[in-house]
Amino acid sequence: MAVRLLGRAGDSLVARPLDMRVGADISLPLPETEQPLQKGTILLARVGKAVRRDLWRGEIIRIFGRMDDAAVQEDLVRINHEVPDAFPEEVLAQAADLPPQPEKSDLEGRRDLRALPFVTIDADDARDFDDAILVRPRPAEMGGGWFLSVAIADVSHYVTPAKHRHDKCLDNEAFFRGNSWYFPLSVTPMLPEEISNGLCSLKPHEDRLVMLCEIPFSTDGSPEKPDFAQGIIRSAARLTYTRVQKCLIDGDEQETASLLREENGPAVFAMLKNAFRLFSRLKRKRDARGSLDFDLPETEYVFDAKRNIKTISVRERNDAHRLIEEFMIAANEAVAQHLAETGVPFLYRVHPAPDEERLRQILNVLSSTLPSVLPEGRPLSAPSAVDLQGILQRSRGTPQEFLVNRLCLRAMAQARYQPVNEGHFGLASEAYCHFTSPIRRYADLLVHRALKHSLGCGHGPIPAGQRILRIADQLNARERAAMECEREMDRRLACLFLKDRVGESFDAVISAVNDFGLFVELKDMPVEGMIRLPDLGRDRFDVDSSRHCLRGRHTGMRMTLGEALRVRLKEVNMTRLSLRFVAACAHSAGGTFKAVARRRIGMKSRKAWDR
Repeated sequence: MAVRLLGRAGDSLVARPLDMRVGADISLPLPETEQPLQKGTILLARVGKAVRRDLWRGEIIRIFGRMDDAAVQEDLVRINHEVPDAFPEEVLAQAADLPPQPEKSDLEGRRDLRALPFVTIDADDARDFDDAILVRPRPAEMGGGWFLSVAIADVSHYVTPAKHRHDKCLDNEAFFRGNSWYFPLSVTPMLPEEISNGLCSLKPHEDRLVMLCEIPFSTDGSPEKPDFAQGIIRSAARLTYTRVQKCLIDGDEQETASLLREENGPAVFAMLKNAFRLFSRLKRKRDARGSLDFDLPETEYVFDAKRNIKTISVRERNDAHRLIEEFMIAANEAVAQHLAETGVPFLYRVHPAPDEERLRQILNVLSSTLPSVLPEGRPLSAPSAVDLQGILQRSRGTPQEFLVNRLCLRAMAQARYQPVNEGHFGLASEAYCHFTSPIRRYADLLVHRALKHSLGCGHGPIPAGQRILRIADQLNARERAAMECEREMDRRLACLFLKDRVGESFDAVISAVNDFGLFVELKDMPVEGMIRLPDLGRDRFDVDSSRHCLRGRHTGMRMTLGEALRVRLKEVNMTRLSLRFVAACAHSAGGTFKAVARRRIGMKSRKAWDR
């Protein structure tokens, strides 16, 4: 149990659980440390017997540090969600026994692609590189177009299926973890670093084993029959999204000249030009079939040397990001279609169509508030992905974009892994799987094994029947847990960043409406807090859930999802991980709303309203 130190009482320490549901303090023995623990230090304690109803004995298991340390906040999230910790010794020993580089015997039967200018394109702070791309023009005698080659780290060559379910081995540990767990300051990897950052990471100018997916595309971006093989590549460059954007989109002469001076620079630059030509065709094709693009903001944190948060902002997403996303989608679809045709059991990535009732409610809201974003000429009793995409596009760049995105997003079901195909609604894909990230997702590792089985070069049996259903359940549960970790981490760091800014005002937008008040999201940073009903003034508000708004009984005032407003930070609660705002226009929201209300209902004096 995580506790916060309150102080010393005689020869013991007294601490209070961070979980407010625990109504008792914990008495702890003094630890054997040279430095006395300061009040507020976060500890991990094992709880023992009760001394009295409001006091229990315990013992210190671990000392974390200050509550305002972002690394301590990460540790608390790990505890709350039971994130895997250190790898077992047997697993580390197995990873240490692997060679530091591919050996000569590993190359037998593989396609040698080392002379081709494959590149990796990732974030600036990425440490594991599991996908590389290459785009080449297709000869005119073949009809023109391009060859897209996606090379994915061949993790399955080194991480082979466990012989027994309870073996402490790489495969069982990776299955237990399900995926890598990412935090702002650190990562809990699915595989030991010798594999994830070393042997399998597609580092530049080093030989690496890959699974190759090569897809021919026509001049209009239509895919033709793909080719799959085991291969070996030697990445020509480790590029970042920012650098590719500067060179290929922004036309930054200095950055372009720097790239051209590097080893293989001219070949890489020419390849990237072809890549962007193909990307534009694929994007157009995917948009035409109705693929949804919410362009969801991803939070970016900047820390100083002492791990204090300097800024919270939205991570920039440019066309270099979209290029890689487009190519990975193409590879994932090609593999899913191939495995479906061969009949090999594997896990699809399924995204069910939205619930019809939810969609009907959303369309009712839009038809009464924003009819201009709805398609003309036909009823939308059961809209398709193309219809929703059109709604999103028509709202883009308008003041109502936030409202439309939130409404459509809330109608979406959660994607999941399962062995039965139901399609992927969000991507408007008939068959989809995860193939491109086996370093950080166990589902991708399973797909690699299924692909090898279909090519006749597998290393063992492929799970099927009840076993693959149990595997899917585990991976879905681990994915949800990782998402919950991210959400809690975002709340913790938002509170940490704003705890010294109580009283400041911010521009915000209403992000949700419920019986307790309004949730607002700040415009300059992806941070959400609440305005409670009592902070909205003395009017009584009713929730109109069908229109996602609050309506004042006396004033008729309506506050709707997506509406902009100015708010003032009133309270930061690090225990509840909550931010409380009020309207910034007056001492409380009531001042502003009262003035508007008097004009609306004809009251002549403040005294009449206050009664």
